[in-house]
Amino acid sequence: MTTFSSQVEAISASVLEQSRQDHFAGYDPFDGLNSKLFEWMPSLKSGIFGLAWIQYFKQSPINFRPLLGMPKPALDAANFIIKTLYTEADGRRFFAYIPGETAFVHNASLWAAAWVAVAAAYTSNDAYKALALQVARQSTGEQGEDGSWVYGTRHHHQFIDGFHTGYNLEALDVIRRSLHTDEFDQAIKKGFSYYKANFLEPDGTAKYYNNNCYLLDMHSVAQAVLTRKRRTLSTNGKTDWASVL
Repeated sequence: MTTFSSQVEAISASVLEQSRQDHFAGYDPFDGLNSKLFEWMPSLKSGIFGLAWIQYFKQSPINFRPLLGMPKPALDAANFIIKTLYTEADGRRFFAYIPGETAFVHNASLWAAAWVAVAAAYTSNDAYKALALQVARQSTGEQGEDGSWVYGTRHHHQFIDGFHTGYNLEALDVIRRSLHTDEFDQAIKKGFSYYKANFLEPDGTAKYYNNNCYLLDMHSVAQAVLTRKRRTLSTNGKTDWASVL
């Protein structure tokens, strides 16, 4: 007998599988105004026509979005990152934490580069690929000899913590996988060795800082699991949860 719980599980599994096949990109119910049509006739966005257009795409049983040039949000996000967050300051090229910011923060820049790399792979966009690699090289070039990264370049950013180090390693792995490159393998290997030695206690405690266990923080614990899992997948292609935990 099919139970409500089993039906929910089956639907959830189906949605998750479809999302994976679509690389976790999809259309928005309210994205009608993103059509390329409005690049030619922007005045039509406003007023009754614009409202009717949104509702038509929201309610229509037929998906006309590909026909009318509506990008999926995943690609929109990459465009936003490149157009709004790409920054050249103090001799560096990176993605800023927020628009207009000139402080260089490794994890923000690397995760933006990771998503640009995903979009590059999805669309075969060589310009996106080159920019993602360039930005990633900025951070790997500033990695410490011991495999560490300080948080950023400002004077108050000169600390080394666990979960941001994990962010850096995970983002580099996404770039590596998306662009099928081994360029960052040594940086990942060196960074993960530093991570294991400095942020994971023998009893399993995930440290906040490299030189101080406290504060005990859920981000440190959650990222420790993700970082170990990512490294295990990178090494042998599967997750051995005993070795992760």
